[in-house]
Amino acid sequence: MSSFYSTLIVAIVSVTLFYAQRLLARYFTARRLGCKPPPQLTTSSPATTPQNEVESTPKSATGWFELSAELHERFGSTYQDRGFVNLSINTRDAENVQAIFGYESRGWGVAPFRLAAMAPFCGEGVLTADGHVWEQSRSLLKPAFHKSRISDLSTFETLFDQALAKIPQDASTFDLQPLLMSLVCMRRARKLHCLTLFWFVDTSATFLLGEPLGVLGNTTASGAPLDGLSFHKHFMLSLRAIGIRLKSRWLRFIGPQKESVIHWQLVHEYIDFFVNRSIKMTSDDHKVPPTSLVQALAQQTNDRKFMRTQTIQGMIAAADTTPLLISNTVFLLARHPEVFARLRSEVANITSKPMSLEDTKQSSFLRNILRESLRLYPVFPTLARVALVDTVLPRGGGPDGSSPIFAPAGTRALSNFFALHRDKSVFGANVEEFDPGRWEKISPGPYEYMAFGVGQRACLGRQKAIAEASVALIRIAQEFKSIASRDESAWCGEQRMVCMNVNGCKVAFVPT
Repeated sequence: MSSFYSTLIVAIVSVTLFYAQRLLARYFTARRLGCKPPPQLTTSSPATTPQNEVESTPKSATGWFELSAELHERFGSTYQDRGFVNLSINTRDAENVQAIFGYESRGWGVAPFRLAAMAPFCGEGVLTADGHVWEQSRSLLKPAFHKSRISDLSTFETLFDQALAKIPQDASTFDLQPLLMSLVCMRRARKLHCLTLFWFVDTSATFLLGEPLGVLGNTTASGAPLDGLSFHKHFMLSLRAIGIRLKSRWLRFIGPQKESVIHWQLVHEYIDFFVNRSIKMTSDDHKVPPTSLVQALAQQTNDRKFMRTQTIQGMIAAADTTPLLISNTVFLLARHPEVFARLRSEVANITSKPMSLEDTKQSSFLRNILRESLRLYPVFPTLARVALVDTVLPRGGGPDGSSPIFAPAGTRALSNFFALHRDKSVFGANVEEFDPGRWEKISPGPYEYMAFGVGQRACLGRQKAIAEASVALIRIAQEFKSIASRDESAWCGEQRMVCMNVNGCKVAFVPT
């Protein structure tokens, strides 16, 4: 027994000395580099502490974005929140944002807080991995987003016209947001008696899998193990489980694992059907040009599990980006009729059917409307990273915020773009106003305006989302002479995998 206690004491002393030595080494390194701590978010603050990883919060986080902007106004462009386990640094300083998210930011990654939680469902890829695995995944996905692949907008326009046909023509109040979105539950769909709530699922599935899921008609791809509606249900329940695991962190194993695994397995079986079909189509005796992400992957690898992983990650990344951009923009246009009137005038000469990618670029005012919408209400309002090694942020420390900040390995860094896009020194004094005209006078840097991220991990689908949103707004401007707001509530962000207006987009469309 004495031998056991002796061994235990030696182990405790060794661990204590190891951590003491590491703390001292970090202290002297920080001192040598002139690092100073940033302002501390105190518990005495009447505002609640912001969440470290808001981008994956599965529950409502309404009001958090406004709170984050307020905290930056009170504590400065960079402040820290020292939690029970990890140090978190919140920043909207452009130099710090560049250090964390820029092209040379290899000391920061996502795997420490995403991989373990998400891997059972979607494995390793652009959303969950760092280093070589991330580079391999991105290189395989990138060709699918080449200009030649996204220039054909006919499928999107056709499906969007189907959605337009569901809009009331009598100027009655209508919530556009659920019509556009896929992120709704089946119970709500039945309540609204409208399965066209899922129309956007078909557009993204066509791009990813090569054909729509058929959720509007509850159809099944020939030979597929599930119908489209069932697959969508299991996919959304899988995302919900992943969100809970991300939020729970080291307690993620406490939740209902068996039910989650069933949803994951059914999604895997459905995707595997398209993977196997794509590999067969790209065999030596059956070469075809790729028309989907999974077919493009099949021409580069025959690793079925890897193809499934990348396809699921592509689905997660594509979830509701475009419909939320459209919904938020219509929400703003309804409250600024003069802007919508000018938009109608500028796109009146676009008569092509279907529209081309070049058609969507004709109006600089339309581009500025989308930029301003994404500035005010970014679809992905927060990004987080973890320091993979001991590193330094260039600014934010000390009383005047000009000293560097030492960030030991394991430090979480969070940038809230809702706050970043409200920097008055960049966007002007009227940062809370919807003013597309400001973009004729300003030119923010890549680390001051980050609607789709920046650096190596910038959103691959940026051009696709902008092109599709442009088609949608042009079609709305062609079909309706005005849009009236039917909701006096202010926009209030609700964070899930993406950020939506908790109040929806209640408007009335007046046809031409």
